[in-house]
Amino acid sequence: MQQEPDTKTVIIADDHTAVRAGLGQIIDSQPGWTVTGLAEDGQALLELMKKAPADVVIADMKMPNMDGITAGKHIREQYPETWLIAHLTNDTDQIFLALLAAGYDGIIMKRASETDIFSVMHMVVNGEYGFCKAAGQRVKKLIENGNFNLKLRRVKRRFKAKEVLVFRYTAKGYTSKETGKLMGLSERTIEDYRSILREKLNAAGTPDMIWLGLEAGLGDLEGEV
Repeated sequence: MQQEPDTKTVIIADDHTAVRAGLGQIIDSQPGWTVTGLAEDGQALLELMKKAPADVVIADMKMPNMDGITAGKHIREQYPETWLIAHLTNDTDQIFLALLAAGYDGIIMKRASETDIFSVMHMVVNGEYGFCKAAGQRVKKLIENGNFNLKLRRVKRRFKAKEVLVFRYTAKGYTSKETGKLMGLSERTIEDYRSILREKLNAAGTPDMIWLGLEAGLGDLEGEV
């Protein structure tokens, strides 16, 4: 079947088969949109983009092999004309900031209505940021708090230098005691910094803190501490 000239192509990436299939059916049901690929993770998404770049990519964030934020960064760099939309379950400030910093153009919560989904897609392809109602409320707060500049498309993260340094040592596997010796601080002080980091990143524990912090751009495991 020949595609209409103004039809936008879409690739969906999600590690849950039912989610990507269901979302694909919803999008395919509307004129002007066609799903050209379904990927189970970020790596598969990049492979599909190599074969046939899509106009729009809708990606989950937490996926095996490669998460949506990492894949999004690659797509933004290699396919600057592609619009990126995140499809999320969790809606924390740090997740939103990480997505916006990675170059995502829109955010849809998985509980969003079909009307919300297509509203976001239309806004994005028209050159605007697109957010479903729930996501829009959180972005509004980020703007009001000075964490995100909508006009400049710039993310501002409020982490102090010592917090970043503690995060990087933690991500590299150093204990609080080892980190304290390296930084000339007590073990208790390092624990306090870790607690602050978990709170700012809305992390349940240290592994979650490391994952969210890396996605938020706090550390580089390959770089020097």
